[in-house]
Amino acid sequence: YFEISGKVFYGSIPPEIKKVSGTLKELRVYNTYIEKIPEEIATLQNLTAPALLMNNNFSGKVPLYFRELPYGAVLDDNYFEEMDWRYFTEDIGVIPYLRNNLLKGEIPNELFGTERFDANKEKILQQKKYSGWTNVKDAFN
Repeated sequence: YFEISGKVFYGSIPPEIKKVSGTLKELRVYNTYIEKIPEEIATLQNLTAPALLMNNNFSGKVPLYFRELPYGAVLDDNYFEEMDWRYFTEDIGVIPYLRNNLLKGEIPNELFGTERFDANKEKILQQKKYSGWTNVKDAFN
C-alpha cells in the first residue's frame, strides 16, 4: 500500500516505483503538488483497485500508459489539457476518470454512439469552468 497526501509533496513519483510492482496492491497520490507520474506506473499489475491520483498538478496530454493498469486510474481534479482519443478508438485497457481537468476542444464525431464511448463518456465530460467540450451536447444525442 502506498499513499501520499498533502500540499507538502512536489515534483514527481520516481520511476523506481516499478521496484514494488510485484507487491503493491493500492496506490494513492492525492492533494499534492506532484506534477508527474512516470510511465513505470504501468508495471503495477497487482493493484486491486484503481490508482487514485486525484487533485495533483498533472497536466498536458493524458498519457496512454494509464490504460495498462488493471483497474485504471482516477485522475480527477488535475490540469490535463488534451485527451488521447485512442482511449476510445482502441479497445485496450481501462479508460481513466478525468473529471474536473482542463480538457477542451471537440470530441471526435466518430466516437458518438460507439459502445466504448457511451459506456465511458461520464469519465471525461465534466470539466473545470472555462474548459470542456464544445460539442458535449452531441454526446447525449
